[in-house]
Amino acid sequence: MYITYDLKNGIEYAKLCVSKRDGINVSKEYVNLGRVLDRDQGIYQNRERGVFTYNIEDNIYRRVPASFVPPTRRTIRDRFVLDFGDTFLLSSFIKHSGLLSPIRAIKYGNPDTLMAMVLYYILCATSHCHANDWWEGNYARIMYPKTDLTSQRISDFLTDIGEESALRRFFEAYLPTFGGSKDSFNILIDSTGIPNSVHFPLTAISNHNGKISNEVRLIYVTQQETGLPIFFQYCPGNVVDVSTY
Repeated sequence: MYITYDLKNGIEYAKLCVSKRDGINVSKEYVNLGRVLDRDQGIYQNRERGVFTYNIEDNIYRRVPASFVPPTRRTIRDRFVLDFGDTFLLSSFIKHSGLLSPIRAIKYGNPDTLMAMVLYYILCATSHCHANDWWEGNYARIMYPKTDLTSQRISDFLTDIGEESALRRFFEAYLPTFGGSKDSFNILIDSTGIPNSVHFPLTAISNHNGKISNEVRLIYVTQQETGLPIFFQYCPGNVVDVSTY
């Protein structure tokens, strides 16, 4: 078993070649790995798997490290007029308010993608499929040039920052600055249902005042004195309110 490489129209492609012997006859089967993004790291891209890594030694396909930034696409047209004010103002506020340290504490592999997505979530009410278009036409492209907002990478990003360990790292850095005074003990706790039909473990059927829906439950803990959130957690949608506390 070995990998072969071909060059077509200046683009390098890879195939996995598997030799099989039947008596004296030897046949070869080819598995398309797709476009070569980084030969040294074994990173490829095809329609079936998207962007992935493949290690021929153990014959395993894996997710691409978050720190990997794919080569710049030649089809991207440079834009000399970019939306500036909102992104620059919000980015400056995050840096000077102390929020930058908790965000960085998440330790996502591509900090540019993390910051760009924070800005996108706050400034835009559109779906994830428009995130890359926003970035290309926004000053965020200058501030965070290594951002990768392709659909697959956004999914990987949300998976990584949704881990319990990332959540704990964020609040360990957030609470000392934004948790309020030590003498303030009044907090407000509320859980709300988020409609969701994605097939994954947290989606469940909820019966809320006779209304049946598929949802995920989101719990917020806020400080009464300041109104700032001091913790949040998610749980399956069929967990009743009293159990979330």
